[in-house]
Amino acid sequence: MHPFSISVFIATNMKLAAAMDAFDSLMPYLLHLVLLYVSAGLFYFLYKYKSGGGGPTPNLPPGKKGLPYIGETLDFVLASRRGTPEKFVTDRTTKYSPDVFRTSLLGEDMAVFCGSAGNKFLFSGQNKYVTSWWPDSIKKALMDPSSVDNSSKEESTKLRAYLPPFLKPESLQHFIPVMDIMAKEHLNQHWSPYNEVQVFPLSKKYTFALACRLFMSVTDNDEIENFAKPFALATAGLMSVPIDLPGTTFNRAVKAGRLIRQRLLALITQKKNEILEKGKTVASDLVDSMLIDGMTEVEIGNKIVGFFIASHDTTSTAITFIVSYLSDYPEVYNRVLEGT
Repeated sequence: MHPFSISVFIATNMKLAAAMDAFDSLMPYLLHLVLLYVSAGLFYFLYKYKSGGGGPTPNLPPGKKGLPYIGETLDFVLASRRGTPEKFVTDRTTKYSPDVFRTSLLGEDMAVFCGSAGNKFLFSGQNKYVTSWWPDSIKKALMDPSSVDNSSKEESTKLRAYLPPFLKPESLQHFIPVMDIMAKEHLNQHWSPYNEVQVFPLSKKYTFALACRLFMSVTDNDEIENFAKPFALATAGLMSVPIDLPGTTFNRAVKAGRLIRQRLLALITQKKNEILEKGKTVASDLVDSMLIDGMTEVEIGNKIVGFFIASHDTTSTAITFIVSYLSDYPEVYNRVLEGT
């Protein structure tokens, strides 16, 4: 064969080999796209079948469900990432109703109540009209599969029974010195040495460490990180499209949730053994209180996860807004310092 022909032959084969390698590397992504395409098609036809062609449904609030299965989750997530989550609500209250609108988030159909009338309806009914519930995406990501079918009304009743003793003035007086010491240590370690800090991530770090201390008596920094890292992955996936495929944010949340449950179960079992060995009758934290009351390890794990979700971003957000307010109005900050 002519040397030039040999060179062309070799070059052609190298290109084919490179193309095959590239194709092989893209195969997982192509497979994901095909699965998403087929799934979206199936959900679309199911959606059209269930909704009777997509026409207006009587006796439901105004609004739309958005895309099949995904709903309006992407709109909500994008608004949150832009720093304007309230725009998702205001756009729909302007378009549909200032009191209530219908949407679909995290794979669940929802009615969003707005304003004082909505708050009054939700919080004055005493479970007559509505009960607490967990979206399927959150249950799948964070809750133990063996107990996610428990009655929401029963679960909320249990929670209300445990929280008042934990939040009564006598208990809070005991917690305040702990919170004060931890706040000073946190500020000295993560704020004071720097000219500029990011408030929200640091606030989350502080509130998570505080929750570990008050809920479970965990104070070791390494042990706190063992819970904090998977918890951050899990909560990041709660506001994602709930498609459990390898590589998706939701899939990472499911794996992180499984790791959190394993570590919580080990900790709760250890505390239970200590209570049995020492004959302990006085609780030093929330987990102790639940164990002494006879709750199972799995039940306690689910409750602690719920408390982490409820206390983490909400408290961190409040702290961030307070710091932002004080930075905008330094005279208020100076008066606070003078008062201390």
